[in-house]
Amino acid sequence: MNTAALPGNSEKIPFVVWNTSGTAKKQVIAKELHLFRDYNLFVWDGYEAAEAVEMPNLVLRDANGNAVPAKIENAGISFGYDLPDDRFRQPYMAKKVLVTFEAEVPAMGYATYYLEQAEPDQNQETSADFANERVLENENLKVTVNEDGSYQILNKETGRTYENLGFYEDTGDMGNEYIYIQDSGKQTVTTKGMKLRFAVWRKMHSAR
Repeated sequence: MNTAALPGNSEKIPFVVWNTSGTAKKQVIAKELHLFRDYNLFVWDGYEAAEAVEMPNLVLRDANGNAVPAKIENAGISFGYDLPDDRFRQPYMAKKVLVTFEAEVPAMGYATYYLEQAEPDQNQETSADFANERVLENENLKVTVNEDGSYQILNKETGRTYENLGFYEDTGDMGNEYIYIQDSGKQTVTTKGMKLRFAVWRKMHSAR
């Protein structure tokens, strides 16, 4: 995908959102991008170099250069490697950012977006969807996240509310591959009723 024609002369972090369905889509997505990579062969040195990179004030734009409301946050540091055609794999440590926004993508098509450093007096706009980090809402649904990481969903069309969804529960099992039998101690480990930070909830559910 050639992103050389994107507007402006500043450094950019481009990416593409694909839609393989037969209908246009407008959907909130979360995408991790690499802000910085260090190819130092000594992994610890690469980690320290990535950790030293400060998070700049970034803005998300579409292919026409229009600012797109988004939540942009530090996503930490991770290890990875490139697979070039002409040499052995190249390991690196990467400083990452997580971009959450509402993408509009045509049917059987794609949309190009990019991150760039914002002007000193320019602040990244925030969509109303992210104004309250415990509430996700559109014209059809309202999702409210509880303190224990579970959530409830209100179906606006029917007025019905589904409560206590998404909590985690772990119990012992002394059955076989066909039958579940809880162990004699009957100990249950659950997140229900616990107070979890929302950032932890988001990480747990995005990994599902």
